[in-house]
Amino acid sequence: MKTILNYFGLLLYSCISSMLMLLFLGGCVAVFYHLKDGVFYFPLSQVKRAIFFGGVAGTAITIATIFFNVNDKFNKNKKQ
Repeated sequence: MKTILNYFGLLLYSCISSMLMLLFLGGCVAVFYHLKDGVFYFPLSQVKRAIFFGGVAGTAITIATIFFNVNDKFNKNKKQ
């Protein structure tokens, strides 16, 4: 049960950190265009896209972590 809670915590952490990273990158691009053209443009669609792709990336990170941990446990038991 503790392992499942740890993986759920990893899922939340990776999703939130991916979302924040994508929002930060979108903000950096918006600031760059603001300095270049004088127009700050950060549309709502960019926020929705960052939330969606952050969730996808966080889920992929968690699934890869689970897969490699199970694979390591299987190989450890196989060698003994």
